[in-house]
Amino acid sequence: MIQRVTVPCRFPPPGHAHASVVEAGTGLVFLAGSAPLDGDGELIGEGEPVRRAEQVAGQLVEITATAVVPEDARP
Repeated sequence: MIQRVTVPCRFPPPGHAHASVVEAGTGLVFLAGSAPLDGDGELIGEGEPVRRAEQVAGQLVEITATAVVPEDARP
């Protein structure tokens, strides 16, 4: 089974989800759609590569936290 996850406060990625969780034994999480954009789709850190990288890294943490379900909460 594949569960597609989109983080509500992030800009929606066109045509895909922020993460897809595949329940293949231990569960795999595939991430996509991370860009230095705020929730309105505006670029963060224009001309500031470090700020842009920090924005994307923060999004990856947030997306992963949204997509991952603790083992004891799984059916």
